[in-house]
Amino acid sequence: MSWLFYRDKHLQTLSRLRTIMATGQDNGVYQPKRALLLNKNDDVAMVLSCVSKGEQIDIVSDNDVVKVIIAADDIDTYHKVAVRDLPHGIEVHKYGEVIGVTTEHIKEGHWVHVHNLESKVFPVGNKSL
Repeated sequence: MSWLFYRDKHLQTLSRLRTIMATGQDNGVYQPKRALLLNKNDDVAMVLSCVSKGEQIDIVSDNDVVKVIIAADDIDTYHKVAVRDLPHGIEVHKYGEVIGVTTEHIKEGHWVHVHNLESKVFPVGNKSL
C-alpha cells in the first residue's frame, strides 16, 4: 500500500469523526469516552478524546456502540486502543488493513503505539508512527 492510500483513509476517518462529534450531546452530563472502530475486523480503535486509565471506553462503529472496554493506560486523543488481546508477533489491523506487527503481548484496553507495534506502513528503523 502506498502512503496515499493511508492518507485517503485518514481523511475518510476525519470525516466520519466530524459526523460523530457533531451529533454528540454535551450538556454537562457525563458522557462515556468513545473510540472509533473503522472496520469491523480491526484490532484497534481510535480514541476520540483523552482517556485516563480505568475509564470506560465505548467502541463505536457506524454510530452504534459495539463493545465496551476499560482503558488500561492513559491514551491521548486520536491514538489507538486495543479492542481485544493481541498476542506477540501478530498482524494488527486498522482501516481493515495490516498496519503493523505486535512486538509484545498487548491486552485489551492498552494503548497501541510505537512502543509495542512495529509499523508495516511507515518503517523507520524498527519502529514507526
